[in-house]
Amino acid sequence: MLYVGKMSRLFFFTENKYFSISFPFLVHELDEEGKHRFSFQNDINVNSQLIGKVLQIIKCDEFKEKCSLNFITPICNYEEECDENFWIFLRELLLMEDGYIRYDFDEDSHKKFKEKGEEHLHPLNHYDFFYSNNATFKIGLNERINKDEFIDLLDVKTNCKYLIK
Repeated sequence: MLYVGKMSRLFFFTENKYFSISFPFLVHELDEEGKHRFSFQNDINVNSQLIGKVLQIIKCDEFKEKCSLNFITPICNYEEECDENFWIFLRELLLMEDGYIRYDFDEDSHKKFKEKGEEHLHPLNHYDFFYSNNATFKIGLNERINKDEFIDLLDVKTNCKYLIK
């Protein structure tokens, strides 16, 4: 689900997990074909060709090189041939915060930790922040939440939630 307003986020829902990341593009009204148009800063038009090129560039061998100068060649080639804003677009995507958060109702892991007397290391209901192990942390919840409560937590136009000490 794409939620657009003052906050712009993508939401994904499964039975026991809810995920959200920020959505970096502006969404415009339906065009004459009944499709939404997406843009990025400075009104860079975002389409499947541009996204495809970003994916191609970050998967290319030059991206994996030790020297960054090797990586600039495919970017310059594409800018010259197709889109003078490509580097701006790619750079901002690479630098953007994705705002990853996940709500988890995790019975299996909670049970394993509880058997060891460590149920507070992996609460049954919790939020996980960030992807990597070195940055992640959990905030436990006393009860299960629903999808609307998850969206409301992230909606900057609704009242803030408070952690109780």
